[in-house]
Amino acid sequence: MLDYFFVILPLGAIWFLLFIFYCRSWQLPATFAPLCIYGLYSGNSPWRWLLLIPLLSLLVVDLHIIVKESNFSKRINILTYLLTIPILIIYFYYDLGFPEQRNLAVTIWAYFCQIIILTIVLKFWFFDVLLLVVNRLWIREKYYLETHIVEKSRKIVGRSISYLVIFDNLGKKEVSGFFYLYLKFKRVTPKDKISIIIKKGFLGVEYITGFPKVLS
Repeated sequence: MLDYFFVILPLGAIWFLLFIFYCRSWQLPATFAPLCIYGLYSGNSPWRWLLLIPLLSLLVVDLHIIVKESNFSKRINILTYLLTIPILIIYFYYDLGFPEQRNLAVTIWAYFCQIIILTIVLKFWFFDVLLLVVNRLWIREKYYLETHIVEKSRKIVGRSISYLVIFDNLGKKEVSGFFYLYLKFKRVTPKDKISIIIKKGFLGVEYITGFPKVLS
């Protein structure tokens, strides 16, 4: 058993670090996939089904670039903020926040922080992921595009890192760190021609999954 521990622990650490530093927001919940799977099989809490929520991200973990959103998807995206309200009401109704007695100022501040954190987590880690899963249930259009990588760069703001790629016929796009690492690993230069697959899903969102094929 101890031998398995020394094998699994480094693999888990590598998985965690890769996702923390190189994923997009919708890929981030997959960081906790190994822990969630372990909790589902070993736990006995009636709430353990909640561990399925981060696993939803595994269905879009190969989605590296959002090329274009439709007006319809943008309106739904705004609606997801409203969908967090009933969940917040249930959360506080069942007193899942800070139940112990505190002074009024601390209580107000504590619940304010919880509302902000829960809204962010629900919006970016659940509803956005769910919309991307729904979007790729039915592919309305699919086409191949040959292009060149004009420039690839990293943008660091505080503790946040964004990976940017300029395509010669798509312009500047934010990509996942995995896509960026692939271009680095393949040593793709502006002279190299690559082929990518662009798909338009059910909600009209155009996206790129997988990695490009280097043609020359």
